[in-house]
Amino acid sequence: SIVSDEIMSVSQAMKKYSHFFPNFFISTINGRMKANEIEQVVESFMKGGVDILIATSMVDSGFSSKTLSHVFIEEAERFGIAQLHQIRGRVGRGNLQGYCYLSPNSQRGLSELSKARLESVVSTENGFELSLKDIEIRGSGDITGVAQCGTDTNFIEWIPQIEIMKRHLKQEFNVS
Repeated sequence: SIVSDEIMSVSQAMKKYSHFFPNFFISTINGRMKANEIEQVVESFMKGGVDILIATSMVDSGFSSKTLSHVFIEEAERFGIAQLHQIRGRVGRGNLQGYCYLSPNSQRGLSELSKARLESVVSTENGFELSLKDIEIRGSGDITGVAQCGTDTNFIEWIPQIEIMKRHLKQEFNVS
């Protein structure tokens, strides 16, 4: 499976990989396709009728195949840590060893933040460790506001808000 995002279009990726793997049956899926079309391609892939599946990042969750052993993530610097971790989690679910290849765009230089994200994903498969790395890199955001990243919020500062939420939920659902 090859995950490509919008900069390299799915059709460009199809052309590229058809050149590299001329004897393989390659198919594509993307978010612009109708649900039944996607279902047909995925079903064919699951049954072995498709050797290489090229997809947009829509496969980061809900896609599971015991025969998927390799995933190539094109322009990996454009993805966040959680998304890379989710896509990587699609491989190696059966008896086959799973391999995930992160391929940054070599024509664009990598920012320090991009390097840090990619190095984090390469350094561990532990989702909790990755979430801590993500907070370290992006900042934790503002639990009481709208900022999703960048604010230096300390976890300890969240405790009063969490207690308020817990009390509210207990009252709402009559839980002791």
